[in-house]
Amino acid sequence: MPHFIFHRRGRRRVARMAAWSLIALLAACARTPLPPATLQWLCMGTTAAVSAPHGEEARLQRIRAAAGETFAEIERDLSVFRPASTLAAINAAAGSGIPVPLGAHAAAAIALARDAAAAGGGAFNPTVGPLMALWGFRGATRTQPPDEAEIAAARGRVDWRAIRLDTLPDGTSAASLACTDMALDLGGIAKGYAVDCAFDRLRATQETDFLINLGGNIRACGTPGAGRDGWRIGVRDPFRRDGLLGTVTLADGEAVATSGNYERFVELAGTRYAHIIDPRSGRPVRGMAGVTVLAPTAAAADALSTTLFVLGAEEGRRLLERTPGCHALWVTDETPPRLIPSPGFAARFAPEQIRK
Repeated sequence: MPHFIFHRRGRRRVARMAAWSLIALLAACARTPLPPATLQWLCMGTTAAVSAPHGEEARLQRIRAAAGETFAEIERDLSVFRPASTLAAINAAAGSGIPVPLGAHAAAAIALARDAAAAGGGAFNPTVGPLMALWGFRGATRTQPPDEAEIAAARGRVDWRAIRLDTLPDGTSAASLACTDMALDLGGIAKGYAVDCAFDRLRATQETDFLINLGGNIRACGTPGAGRDGWRIGVRDPFRRDGLLGTVTLADGEAVATSGNYERFVELAGTRYAHIIDPRSGRPVRGMAGVTVLAPTAAAADALSTTLFVLGAEEGRRLLERTPGCHALWVTDETPPRLIPSPGFAARFAPEQIRK
């Protein structure tokens, strides 16, 4: 799962995501002669897709319209690249003490992000932007890794606890950043949040039997056809383009997301650094190739996949014990890689081979 959903990506990045999405969605009905009907489009800097059982193409058009409208609403409110967005206003006012009024989407997404940061002890941090820029992931060009003084200075502007949520006299929710030069970026949770909003919108209109996928953040409703107990989703192999490690089957309402080191990276002084940064150390995470999470909601899966990537399997398992309904698979960045499933994930996973 790429983290920063509103960042601009190149055509190759979008094409890879489209291919991955197609693999995952077609895997849903591997035992039936005909695959589910699927519609794909580009939004939020990535590929979106919806699926429904074969033969229900007309209903799929309604699902696509509702999901597309929802995603567009959320992007207008939460994109850091849109000057009129709520998020841009919060960042522009950082350190001023002036709270920015929030709409429903911004209020909900910011609250979810703060909760995710607190639960993971800061391993997930929606204010990590200064560190991303320091390591060259925001367009800056550099050839050497940053030194300790640079990292320390950037870390001083990364603190999820400095996100302040208030209620204005008229009852409107508002948010502000306590320090100047801070930046709020909800990319690590916004895709999952958008999927949940589209899911809830469709369920409210009595739609059922559909799958929503936004940049690899997937949530299932019902089944892909008669006689099937759930949607079968491919878990991407981080070492083989378009390859799968195995499959998991999503029951009604469940979600899955993956964070990996294969989507974005920089090379500094001959060493490749992946874009997932540990906000606590200020450095890119080493030793992990991917983490896939099963969760009750797409927002939870989205944020938790980043959190568990940063924490690693040992510390991450302890967090899972405090997180009901969530399961994970860690894939180490070594040769050969190790696949480390939590007990709940192992019970659901149909792998090519689990290496221990």
